[in-house]
Amino acid sequence: MSTPTLQRAFVDWTSADPVQDRATGVLGDGAVSIEGPLGNSFISNEFNGYGWSAFDPKLPLSDAVEMRGTPGSEFEVTFDPPMEDPVFDVASLASTMKFTNLPPGARVDKVTGETDFEVSVSGDTVKGKEHEATVNTEGFLVTDSNGTIRLTGGHKYGSIRFTLTPNFTASVPDGVLLQIGIGG
Repeated sequence: MSTPTLQRAFVDWTSADPVQDRATGVLGDGAVSIEGPLGNSFISNEFNGYGWSAFDPKLPLSDAVEMRGTPGSEFEVTFDPPMEDPVFDVASLASTMKFTNLPPGARVDKVTGETDFEVSVSGDTVKGKEHEATVNTEGFLVTDSNGTIRLTGGHKYGSIRFTLTPNFTASVPDGVLLQIGIGG
């Protein structure tokens, strides 16, 4: 008898407004939102950047919200109802992503990703590095660091807060793409 595997479900982002710095979507039977500095987002299942081995599972086509990382940028993801152990697909990270409200016993774990997509020993920080855009061996145009993380500890999260601080000096923000899932 085989063990059933849980399938992950990902947010269907239904609106993204960079003027209001808010995106909203549906995840299973619940609602998800993100607030913080946003850029151009993909809300019509048209983003193919999660379709390679840095992400688990590979998503050939998906939605994605673009976050704009600058010194001091703060983000809040809200789940209604609260969701257990969410997964974040993070593409093009050249910033430090520091989670600021993890409950006791919770931590960020790396599921998969490039070698320069690093989770701290303390389990509350993810670091990426800036690098030149190249086409990888799987045929994907890759910029900066990429990977999948999971918030662990068996907690149900109603709200997750984090900051994005670029790891480079430039006059432009770091454009980081985010997709959120549960299960599996």
